Amino acid sequence: MFEKLQSRYIFRGEIVLEKEFHIGSGKGDARTDALVVKDFSNRPYIPGSSLRGVLRSTIERIASSIGKNPCMLVNKGCVTNSGELQEEFKKILKDKDKTDIESFLNDDSKICPVCRLFGSTVIASRIRVTDLYLKNDIKLTAVRHGVAINRDTETSQDKAKFDFETVPAQTRFDFEIIGENLDDNNLALLAIGIQEMVDGDFWLGGNTARGLGKCKLAGLKIKYFNGSEGLRQYLVSREDGLDEMSKEDFFNKISIVVA
Repeated sequence: MFEKLQSRYIFRGEIVLEKEFHIGSGKGDARTDALVVKDFSNRPYIPGSSLRGVLRSTIERIASSIGKNPCMLVNKGCVTNSGELQEEFKKILKDKDKTDIESFLNDDSKICPVCRLFGSTVIASRIRVTDLYLKNDIKLTAVRHGVAINRDTETSQDKAKFDFETVPAQTRFDFEIIGENLDDNNLALLAIGIQEMVDGDFWLGGNTARGLGKCKLAGLKIKYFNGSEGLRQYLVSREDGLDEMSKEDFFNKISIVVA
């Protein structure tokens, strides 16, 4: 999809846990049934895929309420979930007509705005979410105990006690998202999701119904280059060649999709 690198935006900060959280590794040990996911140094971390998934669902939920019709919730006319459009695109690819391919990929009636940002089966993602590693030393992880609830009787399920490892509140993780070739609509949708993170209206991991996973984004910084001259400066000076965007200017982009 993207034959030229036209712009790059780098969003950095810290994810701060306001409540303890659990992202499971699928493993247990003698201490607990469910260990949190850990890196090669045996330290808890947040997989970028986990943050990306929650960020996308957050943006989809809000976008659907302001008439932007994300395909995963309301828009059945996006190639991501339309068999008819998928067959149409396969035929275009088979014909190898570059003009028709570009026309299809640039048609907003065939690809929803959230897929344009996060990617789909036919279009590349414009953002990369890196794994989030520990920023500070933490206390020992804790083990929480729970009992499964029978939804019919609303009482505890017999022989369904379980436990899981948690990471304590106030733990901090490095945060980084890299966006390439973002237009104003892409930036506006991304700003919606990141605004929720800055405001603390964001939950990561499992057992959020039990109060786990609430977090916020602190210390947000945004650097970028745009255009061929900006790319040249970046290639020569790397991050010293980047411009900085204020949070206010970034969040003002939201007005583009809510107007």
